[in-house]
Amino acid sequence: MLQTRLDEITLAVVLDMRYARKDGTYPAKTRITYRMRSKYIPIRQYLTPDEWNRIWNGHIRSRELMRKKAVIEDSFSAIIEKARGISRGFSFEQLDRLLDGGAGITVQEVLMAIAHDKRKSGRIGTSETYRDTAAAISSLFGDVPVAYITPKWLRECEEMMVSRGNSFATVGIRMRNIRRAFNSLISEGGLPEEAYPFKDYAIPTASSRKLALDDGTLSMLLDPDVGVSGRQKFWLDIWRVIYYCNGINVQDLLTLRVKDVNGDVFRFMRDKTLFTSHDKKEITVIIHPAVKTVFDNGLSSAAGPEDYVFPFLRGLDDPVEIKKRVKQATRNINDNMRRICRQLGIMEHVTTYTARHTYATKMLRIGASKELIQEALGHSSIRTTEGYLAGFKVDTFRKFSEKL
Repeated sequence: MLQTRLDEITLAVVLDMRYARKDGTYPAKTRITYRMRSKYIPIRQYLTPDEWNRIWNGHIRSRELMRKKAVIEDSFSAIIEKARGISRGFSFEQLDRLLDGGAGITVQEVLMAIAHDKRKSGRIGTSETYRDTAAAISSLFGDVPVAYITPKWLRECEEMMVSRGNSFATVGIRMRNIRRAFNSLISEGGLPEEAYPFKDYAIPTASSRKLALDDGTLSMLLDPDVGVSGRQKFWLDIWRVIYYCNGINVQDLLTLRVKDVNGDVFRFMRDKTLFTSHDKKEITVIIHPAVKTVFDNGLSSAAGPEDYVFPFLRGLDDPVEIKKRVKQATRNINDNMRRICRQLGIMEHVTTYTARHTYATKMLRIGASKELIQEALGHSSIRTTEGYLAGFKVDTFRKFSEKL
């Protein structure tokens, strides 16, 4: 059994035998004793007396019991961290303030509430990231009370996600969602600012890597006589539209309406930043002659100025269905580009994301400033744009190195 002492405070993990459940299990709790008075903090894990004895005697064969033990240990460590911060001049009132909302609400509940709000406002993609974060935490730790999340817990959570094969980009998104959950609780008065765990934890960022295609591979894919036909030619044309049109995201391309197009120019605002950026930036795109026919075909089949230029979303107005259709279109583009590249002997992994990075890098190569590229991509920060151009630096260093 876990037990420790901080000055006059004694903390111990116990199985509270006062409250039996119908299935014969009892709740695990952290008991805090200070000057002959005790307080029990629920851990949201339930075990039989036999299971309780086994997890502390080392006779664990069940993966579920191992998980429960890990959750109990993490919860106990979190309570110790909070108690240590107020061990001098300790009072249960101070502890209650730090744990306010923590014993009664889980971080998953907060994340799912945010996901619900995002979905209601039509931000389906963002909603799904919060649902994914809640599911990832549940698979690792089970229910996690907000009060038990500390810098140490965040670091352990990050390490466990990475060990399961998640990229730093994915882990970063999930950690930012957890931070948003805390900010939401604090702003609504549901949690004191002292309980904010991100002051001593840095959210990981994905390291920049080369995603842009070299000029030879790009020329092959843009060659009108490349030898691709049928449905594959259709999907290759859509990929080319993405590349030539500022590396536009699939969501923005498919939601483009006839009224947004004026001759060889169209303007739009990025769906990704529509709800998050205070400064709404309209992006201007010149329709390249190489893809004008693709646009003309879409425009000629549209029903009117409010209709979509491309047919994928026509007849849809439900944001959930639109998001599903955009995802399916993205998969179709990427799957067909994989087959096309295999057919042409191209070894690179070419996706819609590759088209966006290649556009940015090609613009830099032909002399465009970073500020112009930033505006074309719709980035609010030049640092984001620089991340897209990381591969260009590697190529430049290599060329100079070869001349040494």
